[in-house]
Amino acid sequence: MSNVLWRQVYTFTSALPITDHMVVPSGVRTIWASGNARGDTNASFVTVNVRINQDSATNYRYLNRFMQNGAAIDTGAPGLASGAGHVSYVPAATSGSGGLFGTFDFTMAGWDAPHTGYLCYRSMGGFQDSNVSLQCYATGAYVGTSPYSTIAFLLSAGNFVVGSQIVLEGSG
Repeated sequence: MSNVLWRQVYTFTSALPITDHMVVPSGVRTIWASGNARGDTNASFVTVNVRINQDSATNYRYLNRFMQNGAAIDTGAPGLASGAGHVSYVPAATSGSGGLFGTFDFTMAGWDAPHTGYLCYRSMGGFQDSNVSLQCYATGAYVGTSPYSTIAFLLSAGNFVVGSQIVLEGSG
């Protein structure tokens, strides 16, 4: 088992749509992120995405499955090109329980590895409120140019609310 080489905690002290592009130190091969977040957009829930090296080109591929109130709904398709990688969903402004935060876990392998040009990830997350029970499972890849240097998490709409937090750790 590898020792944790890197740990960074990002806590939102103001409403913003994206974390800083956090620099990942050399030698890190696997990244874990754990989030506890909420969005402010006018919806029940909002998508959390990941972006590598500030790359917003269609270099992300993913497939996710989410279950809302017991019904399974697929979004994305294998090989779907996107400008960010889908991670999970968190509650937003019209969620049934005011102030509710959702959670997600994210793992990305191959960061500083010999097989450059392809970073595979998986994630899961969700929340439960008085109106919605939502679970999300996603797999994906970033197929952009290496070397990789930064990672950021962003919402598909609106801002993360104050108090949202993402903890990142990495090992070699």
